[in-house]
Amino acid sequence: MATKRIKLNAYHTALGLIINAKLYADEKQKDISRFRFSRPTLRSISGWKRLSEVFLRDVSDELYGIGWTMIELSDTELAVIQTSKISVWPKLGGGRVVSKVRVQKAPGDFLEDTYEELFGDVEELLEE
Repeated sequence: MATKRIKLNAYHTALGLIINAKLYADEKQKDISRFRFSRPTLRSISGWKRLSEVFLRDVSDELYGIGWTMIELSDTELAVIQTSKISVWPKLGGGRVVSKVRVQKAPGDFLEDTYEELFGDVEELLEE
């Protein structure tokens, strides 16, 4: 006999994600302020076979409401971090770059060249 699929709303799905992380943290005897998960995991916890963009946005909103921020990492993977951890990150304005870009005849080339000077070849990074 097949078990009945229980479809959770966005709020209960958000709670399920955080409870799952807490259970993992307790099992590993770790403190977890961030974690990654796949869309199949989200489908499993939520009970929904199809994850609409509206549902993902609603889950993200509900997570934010309980102190967590969801980030889409790729088509298949998402991440959650405690919002309080993000609030202590430096907040940067764009002035350092904007003032340099505005005086360039070829701003795209300037940015690519500057990025390569600071961090190495962009193409090599994309191939990794």
